[in-house]
Amino acid sequence: MAGRWLGLPLLLSLSLSVFSPVNAYRTTIERRAIPPSAYAPSLARRFLSDDELAKRATAITQGDTNINDVQNSQYVANITIGGANFNVILDTGSSDLWVTGTIPNSSDTGTPASITYAIGDASGNVHLAPVTFSDFTVDQQAFIDVANSSSFGSIAALGINGLAGLGPGFSSVVRTTVGAPKGDTLLDNIFQLNKTTSNFITFLLGRSGITNVSSVGEFTISEIISGYENITNQPQISVQELSGSSLANQHWTVLADKMIGPDGNQISYSSIVSGTSKGEVVTVLDSGFTLPQVPRKVSDAIYGRVQGAEYDSTNGWWVLPCEQELNISFVLGGQTYPVHPLDAISSDYGGKFSNGTTGCVGTFQPITSGFSLSGQFDIILGEAFLRNTYNLFNWGDFVDDTAVSRNSPYVQMQSTTNMAVAHQQFVEMRMGGVDHTGDSQFKLLKNGQSSPVPESERIQHLEGFAYRHRVAIAAGTVGAFILLLLLSTCCFIRRRRARKQGGSRGGPAMMPLGSTANLHSYGGSNDYGNTYSAGYNKVHANSHADLQMGNMNGYRQGP
Repeated sequence: MAGRWLGLPLLLSLSLSVFSPVNAYRTTIERRAIPPSAYAPSLARRFLSDDELAKRATAITQGDTNINDVQNSQYVANITIGGANFNVILDTGSSDLWVTGTIPNSSDTGTPASITYAIGDASGNVHLAPVTFSDFTVDQQAFIDVANSSSFGSIAALGINGLAGLGPGFSSVVRTTVGAPKGDTLLDNIFQLNKTTSNFITFLLGRSGITNVSSVGEFTISEIISGYENITNQPQISVQELSGSSLANQHWTVLADKMIGPDGNQISYSSIVSGTSKGEVVTVLDSGFTLPQVPRKVSDAIYGRVQGAEYDSTNGWWVLPCEQELNISFVLGGQTYPVHPLDAISSDYGGKFSNGTTGCVGTFQPITSGFSLSGQFDIILGEAFLRNTYNLFNWGDFVDDTAVSRNSPYVQMQSTTNMAVAHQQFVEMRMGGVDHTGDSQFKLLKNGQSSPVPESERIQHLEGFAYRHRVAIAAGTVGAFILLLLLSTCCFIRRRRARKQGGSRGGPAMMPLGSTANLHSYGGSNDYGNTYSAGYNKVHANSHADLQMGNMNGYRQGP
């Protein structure tokens, strides 16, 4: 992966019990808390290091619906391929299905495909096999048969066999490689099984560790979870559709209207995406990201005014007192979605202050510039945000072969966090039931601190600027060349005219109005052009990998 992904993807396991109506699929997800242990300093968007997996792993029986939970991270469901069961991560940030292991009743197309993630890559030949996801069976589903998953660490020790992407088909590597319809994604094929049903999924992520509160979450296809029917009355937030060559980077991307900081004021930020209205932020919704990724300025605005806060440059996150309650929210489609204070500052990830004492981690991490070099989005709202909403993703015309006319794709979200209840839960979990959140030590400082910007990130920002403004830079370079040519021509003509006049009058020749040397000293040199040319080449080469979330998938997962 080109950029350094600052998300900490912790592999989360779930207990899934499944029932399926004729045209719908539902999965219930149960979380079980495991005490946190030390975290490796290197960060991964989606997967832990070998050491971390070894410390946290509890064995999963192949095909068993009881799946281990490792502190509020990824979600894993069972899928049947060729008659064999596999536990795969459900990920809205990517679009492809890949698995490892022996796959019976599958045929090898002989076509290789590879997906690069933040850590690791899924490489192998594209295979075809019958795939069953609950009661839905696709007779010939394309997927990547990955021979070696060691680049992802020891996920196999947890019984995790692969990943099922739930993103738009346009960003599918398999589909791009072998073509449609043979390479269509799992969800595209499921939606095409019954062309009269609605093309949508919904998911509700649980939160572990709160006393007397169920940690069950659910995932559905073409069905609304009972008790959440009001989600269909929520604003339909349009998905930002890409076109042309950019289709390979299509994600569940929406516009956020505002970001509200812990002081109740809007966080000021100007989108890097051209054409975005003032105040709006281009946002990717990605269940594969454990920790949301936001611009450094935004992360600093959330955490930099907390007394005692420290920025951990090694891990790329803010470390804060665990008793600090912060209330932040995001506005999408005109609706405000508050973030639970237990999600804004997490005790799950082994945060440490510089003196070695235990702290909590600010989950809204500074995004690395690699995520946004191409200028297609600003932030990634991952699980720490998505646990606060019930989410509906409607494919609309993202599905090609449908008999019924479809609208444009959209997202609907219903807030699930009551801030009064969330405050009580925070006091219970972080303060032992005694509310002293109003003490002076928890008041925000008037002037906040800023996290240091690594030199490598500054360089990447310059490269990103050059890439996003490459047309203007190219036009400016051409314009400067034309201007230089015109001035040189004028100088040449005036010099000839002066010589003729000087020869007839016997006086000295007139000096040119300007000179090439003077123009070079004020204008762009070859170094300027070469610098940005090199930057553009780097960005162009890496932008697809960065956005392929890992695709990440990171965008994937990263972000």
